[in-house]
Amino acid sequence: MCEPTTIALATMAVGTTQALMQHKAQNDMAKQQAAQNDINSKNAIRSMDFQNAGINMQLDQQADRAVDDRMENVLEAARMKSRMVASAGDGGVSGQSMDFALNDVSRTQGRNNSAINRNLKAVNAQGLHDKLGIKAQTESRLSSMPIPQKASWMATGLQIAGAGLSAASGYQAQTAGAGGSSWQNLGRVGQVS
Repeated sequence: MCEPTTIALATMAVGTTQALMQHKAQNDMAKQQAAQNDINSKNAIRSMDFQNAGINMQLDQQADRAVDDRMENVLEAARMKSRMVASAGDGGVSGQSMDFALNDVSRTQGRNNSAINRNLKAVNAQGLHDKLGIKAQTESRLSSMPIPQKASWMATGLQIAGAGLSAASGYQAQTAGAGGSSWQNLGRVGQVS
């Protein structure tokens, strides 16, 4: 049979080794989680950038289309005015009625341009709203990542202390019946029985 001191020291060594191995394993897991979080963060931000780039492209296309529509509106109004002036000249029409007709074409051109501008503002507002939604979604993805938990030296120390207490308890149990001391007797050290 092994000596109680050897058994107690072996128990203490095994408990200490287990505590240190658990400490290292938890730190390794924390490092892996931090690395995975870094990858996930970069992917989430890259995804947001791609989505925003797509929205920007759509907004640019809409702005270009609005410029084209406004230019077409100006040209159509100029063509209409030219036809009206030519028709009026052929028919001998002039004066206020002609001015009213030309002013009506100008008003129609202004209303059309206003409608084009309003539509472009609405498209831009929707684009901004979409970007804010993408940003919120990305922030949610980033904030929902698990936080890496490093091992605590205090917890590891407590595990080692527990291993030491367990070893001491085992040692006491083995030596109590062989003339050794017991935990109860420790309170009476120095007292005469």
